[in-house]
Amino acid sequence: MLWSGTGTRPPSMRIEDGIARSLDMHRTTSRTRGFTLAEILTVLGVIAVIIAVLFPALIRAGRTARKTESMNRLRQIHMWMQGYSSDNNDNILPSQFDYSDSSIYSYQGKVRTVPANQPGKNLSVGAAHIGTWADIIWTENSLYDGASGLLTVEETDDVSYRNDSPDERAYRMLDSDLSNPLRSAGQNTRNFEFNNSDGIVKPFGDGAREQYLPGFFAANDFFNARPSAPPVPGQVSTPSIGNWFTNGQLKVPDRSMYLVDSCAGEVIAPLPGPYDHPDYDVDGANVIVDLASRTDEVDFRYSESCLMLLLDGHIDNPGPWSSLAHLQGELRYNISNPLSSTP
Repeated sequence: MLWSGTGTRPPSMRIEDGIARSLDMHRTTSRTRGFTLAEILTVLGVIAVIIAVLFPALIRAGRTARKTESMNRLRQIHMWMQGYSSDNNDNILPSQFDYSDSSIYSYQGKVRTVPANQPGKNLSVGAAHIGTWADIIWTENSLYDGASGLLTVEETDDVSYRNDSPDERAYRMLDSDLSNPLRSAGQNTRNFEFNNSDGIVKPFGDGAREQYLPGFFAANDFFNARPSAPPVPGQVSTPSIGNWFTNGQLKVPDRSMYLVDSCAGEVIAPLPGPYDHPDYDVDGANVIVDLASRTDEVDFRYSESCLMLLLDGHIDNPGPWSSLAHLQGELRYNISNPLSSTP
């Protein structure tokens, strides 16, 4: 029925009018509704606060995880050290060794052999009779087999790590694909710039420039079994076979250091230079020293602390010390003579 324009509108038309009015209101609201600048700034501020609160916590969590993994690696290393001692007349794993002169070297402990070259390859390998504690553990426990990617290095670079623990070259080529249980899960916080006065040739020329690569665990070079090693306290000269000690000779193994976090390499000499920390004063003063003049090799990579494996197998987490004398005298660690009682 048509509506003439007078009287009451039909129900159907009233419904249509209601729908139209609702649509108009929705359009009006849609055109005017939105976030104000104040609301946007408030949300951004809340997000910024959340990030500011959570970010340091995430960093701490990551650092804690790396520290925990590093401690687990040190415990495993100690188990391998015990295995070495069991197989070698209770001798403590040497920090360095040199069996190259068989005419004077009476100790017959064999640590590795040179692998046979593959057909068409001319593999470069470390000397069969010279190396460090890491080379011994690496070889004795066939760690090459579990280190993914090293075969790629052999194929690309004609170098074998089957009997040498991986060095900078392997890390540069494989990046995160190489996990080495003999290196820290934390990173070196700085490069070691030069070969210092301890007389030990550091890796890679005149220094270890491995900042941001997996950190070194450095062995106390008191246990140096090379014929060229300096005499230890109580000796007039070094035996022709180097310095060898048994676990039974240790007076206080729970205070005697074997490994410590380092930025310089796999060994650290028991001399003041590598342990003196020029940026730290016992009285709390922070002394800034030019990096080029630094000789310290301990790396305090965990919130101003380092990890230290003692010869009884437990792990300490000492903070900075100012000097070797401070470390041995006040903190009571045996570094320069683990065969003596604690200072």
